[in-house]
Amino acid sequence: YLQAIEKGFAEVSVFLAMLYQEQSKFKEAEKYFLYAVERGFNIANNNLAVLYENQGKTEEAEKYYLQAIEKGDTNASFNLALHYYVKGKIEEAEKYYLQAIKKGIIKASYNLATLYKEKGESEVAEKYYLQAIEKGNLEANNNLAVLYKEEGKTEEAEKHFLRAIGKGHFGASNNLAVLYKEQGKTEEAIKYYLQDCEIGVPQAFNNLAVLYKEQGKTEEAEKYYLEAIKKGHSPAIFNLAFLYHKQGKIDEAVKYYLQAIEKGDVKSCNNLAFLYLEKSKFSLALKAFWEMAVAKNSEEDNKIFQQTIMNFLSYKQYEGIYQIFKEFNLKKELLPLYYALMYFMQEKFPNEYLKTNPEIKETVDEIIEVVKKEQERIFG
Repeated sequence: YLQAIEKGFAEVSVFLAMLYQEQSKFKEAEKYFLYAVERGFNIANNNLAVLYENQGKTEEAEKYYLQAIEKGDTNASFNLALHYYVKGKIEEAEKYYLQAIKKGIIKASYNLATLYKEKGESEVAEKYYLQAIEKGNLEANNNLAVLYKEEGKTEEAEKHFLRAIGKGHFGASNNLAVLYKEQGKTEEAIKYYLQDCEIGVPQAFNNLAVLYKEQGKTEEAEKYYLEAIKKGHSPAIFNLAFLYHKQGKIDEAVKYYLQAIEKGDVKSCNNLAFLYLEKSKFSLALKAFWEMAVAKNSEEDNKIFQQTIMNFLSYKQYEGIYQIFKEFNLKKELLPLYYALMYFMQEKFPNEYLKTNPEIKETVDEIIEVVKKEQERIFG
């Protein structure tokens, strides 16, 4: 390649740059893409933009995508649309997907449909999914079926799931099984879950396990949860732990709750803490609670965290809760729970509960009543 370039065959520089890119020699790839761009080889603009995109150099990527589009590069419109979509610039993404569709890029119809679906523009999304299907896009049948399912158009959803399955779509059988399960068509659901299990779809193993659990077939549920875990489906770890927990298989439950916690599952911290509370292993319960306080990072996590506080109050583990409130500065965030805690710790803090703001007093008293009822249930 270098010899050819030296002899004046400048067009070879594009192929040399691509070779360097494959070898992860990005500086050399950039050098020869730029060399080709400077000499007017239009394909190099898009390739250089992709190189910059992969390196996170988004401004440079945008610059060369636009240059490539000006020079008539068909793929650059699609790539720039995707670039804008990832950056959250939806209007710009829409503009260039439409441009790519006009230039015959099949994937653009599918991507634009997905964009409209996410915007809540279902009719337009349907239009472009159907367009993508006409052009032979495999994924579009499945996604159109999902759209129909969300709209309650179950017959249309079933039809397109079956078409997607017929075309070998990876995962459509699982989606159809979910539809059948929701309709109470259990045997059909099992049939299609098993189809996706046969081709190794991790979620299908988990979903089939859930179905068997609901039927009381715990051995089958355990089997398919374990298969889902082997295939890397993280939610199955919590589900299996919960199955063992309900069966009273404490060692197994602890094992899988701990595995799920390692993967950042906050629900597992809550459940493990509750398991330890039930077994009067309060120091271990507090450890799980502490890990939960560190790991929580969403609104849903916060709701679970508050339920864990209620569990600790119910088991009279006031000092542990107080230490967590203190360590993580939770008083302002969880004021009603804080004053409920102070009610139960009046011996240590005789005046703190009395400071309860009248605006939250009713909520605090409701929490106290719920906790008292739970304490009566637990301790008699």
